Amino acid sequence: QVFTKLQELYGDIYKKNGFIAINQGTNEITLIADASAVTTIKEVIKNTPKYVRANLVALEMQFDEKYTDIPGLIYHVIQCITLQAINISEISSTYTSLIIFIDQKDTKIAFDTLYKSFIEKIK
Repeated sequence: QVFTKLQELYGDIYKKNGFIAINQGTNEITLIADASAVTTIKEVIKNTPKYVRANLVALEMQFDEKYTDIPGLIYHVIQCITLQAINISEISSTYTSLIIFIDQKDTKIAFDTLYKSFIEKIK
């Protein structure tokens, strides 16, 4: 039943061009969505959330497939961000992308830090 509700929720938000990330652990599910999706989430998911947090942003980094076998890549991203005293609220990934969720106020410094660490070193 939970999966059916999550599928419905994902479909509703996707139709509205919204953003939602669904991460499932063994004991709980985390939903991260843009502010416009809050009403839809409350309509579909009736359970009281364990925690609600606003003003998160998602920074997505996409990598070429050749980087997936390089040890320490994700560690390097996390280190770059945390050395700037930025808290990472959540991490999500696919085969060739990494998404970190951080507080909105830290967006510029996080982006600049990652840009300097990856893009400027290539130039």
